[in-house]
Formats: sequence, C-alpha cells, structure tokens
Amino acid sequence: MMGETANIQANCVPYAHIIILRDNAPYYDKKGNVKKIENLTESHLKKYLKLTTDSINPHNPCAICIFGIDITENKTNPTIKHVDLGNKFTNKNHGTLFNQKTSLTTLQSAMLDAKTQWEL
Repeated sequence: MMGETANIQANCVPYAHIIILRDNAPYYDKKGNVKKIENLTESHLKKYLKLTTDSINPHNPCAICIFGIDITENKTNPTIKHVDLGNKFTNKNHGTLFNQKTSLTTLQSAMLDAKTQWEL
C-alpha cells in the first residue's frame, strides 16, 4: 500500500489507515479445525509504532488508527471486545505512546491538519 499512499498524497489528498487487528487469531485447516492461534505481540506492534514516529515521507500515511479486538469462538453467541494493545508492550512508555499515536483522536487531528496544510 506504500505506492498507493504516495500516489494519493502526491495529489494533495490526506490519507490514513484504519486497521483492526485481532488478538488471538486462529488459523484453520481445510476441515475447519483450529490449526494454531497467533497472538499479537510487542514485536508485531513495534512496526506500527515505528511507522507512526518515522520522519514524514510520501509513503507513510499521515495517520494510522489501530483497534485491537478479541473475538470469542462461541458459534451460538460470539462476542467481540476491545483489547488495549498498549498493554502488549513491556515498556509502559512505549505502550502509552502506541495508544496515543494510533488513537482515533490522533487520526482525526492529523487528517484535519493535513487538509488545512494542503488547502493553503
């Protein structure tokens, strides 16, 4: 998506990513049985944190909003609940920074800032 990001932003259009990540994501075999479960880890999330703190370039979106969810595998009554992804970081400062940089509030603010800059 880096190329698309650069092309869109080259035309003065603010561009952001909204990502929903599933904690404890199951992988199924062809028969529908759970083969393995992959858990979100700090190393997965550090990539997004780095992207939000990198210097500005046309390949980075102006903002990234990330939601963490957990879905129960109960077929009769599945539930979806929010997961605080900042808690995945062993360094609590990194977790706080991650939550700040990837929040919906930050996304809204960044999009408004970008729109204002490109209208000038």
